[in-house]
Amino acid sequence: VDESIQQEFEQKVVDIAKNWKVGNPNDAQTSVGPMVSQVQRDNVSKQVEASIKEGAKVLYQSEYPTEANSNYYPVTVLSSLRQGMSIQTLETFGPVIALSTFDGTEESAVTLANDTDYGLASYVYTTDLKKG
Repeated sequence: VDESIQQEFEQKVVDIAKNWKVGNPNDAQTSVGPMVSQVQRDNVSKQVEASIKEGAKVLYQSEYPTEANSNYYPVTVLSSLRQGMSIQTLETFGPVIALSTFDGTEESAVTLANDTDYGLASYVYTTDLKKG
């Protein structure tokens, strides 16, 4: 996220995340169902916990079903992430939005985007249609 719009952007993300309901996928009100396994749920939880210990800030965590042996994980929005944090270098595969900032330059954005061993998906939102 461009540093110049960080607070505004983070608030919009949190506002949207608050509309996501974690629960039984058979319930029409549910937006996010359970994780594929307890192992995956634990992996996501460990990544979020590690990022918090490394300095990430939790902007939002949803409510979620907590029955025994369930694979539900709360929708989580994190900010104040830095390159090198585990959540920035691992594939999370869970309902976690990890927001980090950059100085707003194209060079910085490209450097950050290329600083990964994976790269399953990248997204760029712009109003500059010439650069795309």
